Formats: sequence, structure tokens, C-alpha cells
Amino acid sequence: FQVFVIPNPALSGTAYLHVAGALKQPLHISISSIAGKQHQRWTHSGDVATQIPLHLQNLPAGTYLVTVRQGSAVATTK
Repeated sequence: FQVFVIPNPALSGTAYLHVAGALKQPLHISISSIAGKQHQRWTHSGDVATQIPLHLQNLPAGTYLVTVRQGSAVATTK
């Protein structure tokens, strides 16, 4: 499956994660800094038909990696 974030770069406090080609199973999502520090982690229900909001207002300015895991599959985007 593939993941992407809109808008990118995110200039406001919220961006949206889109997941293409995933199964309707829980998605394990994490947001980490380039240095590897994990800032957020949660599980989404797996209803991939909707946009998943990413609440970024508490993160300092910088580049982050969004990683999505579903079963043994992993996809990451900046």
C-alpha cells in the first residue's frame, strides 16, 4: 500500500493522511522526527475510505516521517 500527506509541507496545525491499497484492518500510525524521536503514535480503525487527520500543532517546525503499519506491510512518507 501507499501513503501520502496533504498538504505537504503542512503549514497549519492539521494535515491529512491518505492510504491507498490498504486492507480494512487496523492501521498503526506513528509520527517521528528525522532524528528518530517518536512524537505521536496511535491505531486507526482501518476505514481507509476517509482521510485521517494528523494533528501537528504541538510539533516544532521541522521534517517528520509518518509511518503506517498494517500486518507485516509498512509504508513511510515525509
